[in-house]
Amino acid sequence: MIIIGCFQLMGSTVTPIFIEKIGRKVILMISCAICCLSMFTLGLYFYLLDIENPGIQNVSWLPVVVLTIFFLGFDSGLAIIPNVLMGEMFTPNVRSCGSTLTMTMSSLVGFLVTTVFGTIINDVGPFIPFWVFSCTTALSFLFTIFFIPETKGKSLLEIQMDLDKI
Repeated sequence: MIIIGCFQLMGSTVTPIFIEKIGRKVILMISCAICCLSMFTLGLYFYLLDIENPGIQNVSWLPVVVLTIFFLGFDSGLAIIPNVLMGEMFTPNVRSCGSTLTMTMSSLVGFLVTTVFGTIINDVGPFIPFWVFSCTTALSFLFTIFFIPETKGKSLLEIQMDLDKI
C-alpha cells in the first residue's frame, strides 16, 4: 500500500506540471489507455490463476506492479481531469448544479463498485471485474476522443462552441 500510495501521490503531483503543455484531452486519453491495459493485464493474470496455469506462479509479483501502474495512470488523469473539465465546461449559471450532480453520480458509482466488487468476484470469478473495468476505460478512451473538447487555452465561449459542434 505504501508503494501504491507513493505512486498515486506522484501521479497527481506531476500532472499539474504538464497539463498546460500537453493538454487535458491528451492526458485523459493516455490515462484511459494505461488504466485499460493494466486492468486487462490484471484480469488476464487472475484468469490464468483461476484455470491453474503453471506458468503464472513465476509472476506472483505482477499484480503489485500492475496495480502500481494503474494507480499512476489513474491519478495522473482520470482522477483529476474530469474535475478540471467540470469547472471549464459548465457555464456559470449551471456550474454549481452540474458539478454537484456530476460529483454525486461519481460517488454513487464508486460506492456501487466498492459494494458489489466482492460479490462479483465470488459469483463469476476474480478476472471478470477487471475485464469489465478494462472495457469501461476503453469506452472512456473512445468517449474522450469523440466527445471531449480540448479546453487548454480556450475561453468558455470557445469551449461552448466546440461542444455545440459535437
